[in-house]
Amino acid sequence: MRTVSISALNIVMPSPHSPERYVELFHNAYKLRRSINIRGDYVALLGACRDDAIEGRPAVVGELYKYFELKVDSQWFNTLENKIADEDEKAQINIPGHLKPHFEVTPFVFFPHKHRLLFISKEIDGAFTPNQAHRLFEGLLNTGLLQAKYGQVEITIEPSIDTLSNILKMPTIKYLHIEVKPPNPDDQEAAEKRLFENLYEQGVDKQVIELHSNQQSGLTPSNEIRLLAKIAQSNGNVTGRGIDEAGSVITLSTQEHPLEERVTYNPRIQTRLSMLISTAFELLPRIIRRELK
Repeated sequence: MRTVSISALNIVMPSPHSPERYVELFHNAYKLRRSINIRGDYVALLGACRDDAIEGRPAVVGELYKYFELKVDSQWFNTLENKIADEDEKAQINIPGHLKPHFEVTPFVFFPHKHRLLFISKEIDGAFTPNQAHRLFEGLLNTGLLQAKYGQVEITIEPSIDTLSNILKMPTIKYLHIEVKPPNPDDQEAAEKRLFENLYEQGVDKQVIELHSNQQSGLTPSNEIRLLAKIAQSNGNVTGRGIDEAGSVITLSTQEHPLEERVTYNPRIQTRLSMLISTAFELLPRIIRRELK
């Protein structure tokens, strides 16, 4: 048996935002074959991309590639002589530029009708962390050519299922920061549409709300604030600071607690991709229809 973690991104493009347009965006991004720096000397790219259908719904499945961009002309160390390698020693290094070390492959599935991308973020022999995936798609989908055609694409790391509830359940909330980028109108329920109606009319791209309280009892978020926070967890971020039962100050943020759903499967029976697709199909409704507790 093997255990992995699955994470998710919310990928939102400006209107028009039909499923077909999201699929087109992914295929055009794949055609660029562009690598993006994701951490230190590690880079990543959209390595494979093809159309699929899951339970009658269109989907895009593929692979994320990650490798180490070795800089041959950088400083090298001679471990035998415990000294910096000189120019003669460095001249002996002969690594073809098209060969890259520490290569890893991570499968993903993207649901264009809900614009969510799910991927394996951790396994025993590698990791493609949510932050790395965010940097890849933030850089790739907003390159000059794609941005000119599709506009600014917003990427949000989906937080763990309970993070927002834990923020709002703090015994005493002293500070609440909500940063929300109005989501696609087609994704919203009636109450949410009313909440953002004025923002859309004013052409607002982002709304930031900060609530502070010096009262001993702290804040009591209204239903409207709670609804705004619920939307912001997948379209921005929510940070809360308060006091727990022991009297200690605690800070929680949806940005710092990404979704990492642990799944155990048998690789002799299931491939990584088939396991990801079946798990993603079950996990997607839980991400979309989060209920505040």
